Amino acid sequence: MARKELQNVLFQDDPEGPRAPLVLDSPHTGRLFPEDFRPAIAMEICNRVNDWFIEDLFGAANRNGAVLIQALFRRAYIDPNRDTADLDLDMVDGDWPDPVSQTEKTKRGASLIWKLIDGETRIYDRKLSVEEVNLRI
Repeated sequence: MARKELQNVLFQDDPEGPRAPLVLDSPHTGRLFPEDFRPAIAMEICNRVNDWFIEDLFGAANRNGAVLIQALFRRAYIDPNRDTADLDLDMVDGDWPDPVSQTEKTKRGASLIWKLIDGETRIYDRKLSVEEVNLRI
């Protein structure tokens, strides 16, 4: 398998043989929590926020000509499927400089940067600085 790590953010598994016109994306299978995560709850709870068994589902992708891209980081750290404007400003310490467009996910605590796990368990006991949020983005 031709696996490449790109910019400490994702893996790209290239096809082993002839290429097919297909790219598979797995944004919620990362296993890493960067050092600056610092949750107020047990990591075991944070580990729940993940899509499981994607390797089984997409495992044959590169053997059949497809490219597979997988995030390295956990969705509880930052959700790559959310727009950067989908941010819960109650989590930010300071004035956020960019436009915000909150969604239903924001109300459930699962915006760009998750506030809640399972809709009720708070991840942080603090607000994140503007700099922390920008570094995650």
